[in-house]
Amino acid sequence: MSNIKRHWPEAAGESSPGPPAVKSAATGQGNSESRRFLALAAVVIVIVSALALAYRPNLDVPGTVADHHLVTDMYGRTVRVPGEINHLVAIGAQALRLVSYLGCGDMIVATESRESPNFNAKSYMYANPRYAGMNVLANSALTDMETILALDPRPDLVIMGEATSSWQTQLDLLEAAGIPVVGILNVQRFGDLCDEQMRLLGRVLGREERAGELLAYIGATIDDLSTRVAGI
Repeated sequence: MSNIKRHWPEAAGESSPGPPAVKSAATGQGNSESRRFLALAAVVIVIVSALALAYRPNLDVPGTVADHHLVTDMYGRTVRVPGEINHLVAIGAQALRLVSYLGCGDMIVATESRESPNFNAKSYMYANPRYAGMNVLANSALTDMETILALDPRPDLVIMGEATSSWQTQLDLLEAAGIPVVGILNVQRFGDLCDEQMRLLGRVLGREERAGELLAYIGATIDDLSTRVAGI
């Protein structure tokens, strides 16, 4: 007992040491503050979690990121293409031809003035006679992009053939209005670029199988003709 008294001396007239009682009060106050802090932290976590869920993108709602995919067009541009395309405009060299070959002519909502029998008859125009009544667009870089923006229904996508620098202003106008543009090269002969061109549009338009069939047919035809003329 004498050792305990030396470490915790009693105050005069008191039978119990003072310091232990003071330590107990401080400990109780500290525990109370810790509990309040933990409770506050829990509330903050719940609020932050609720906000995160509230602002989380809904990938099941049409028009969100889940309904788009990124492609690189033939000019090296990354284009955000809608997952579902119902309405389409194809302008410039070879654009409408390839869209027609892929079986997407029913998506076209307007054509250039040259896409008519009176201007220059083409096989794909006979397969899609409706094109003749849709010649509301001018040709090439002279195309009035404001006319495209005013179309009803409005196109979900524009395929632009030979999108050279002269198209840049029009292209920027379309994309600023929320209409993505996929550019393709004007391929003059079958080969690697033709393959790339066809597969790109097949991927963009959801016609990859059809693109593969067309390329296989073209390749087989070229091989057959090469064999036939090999001895000439």
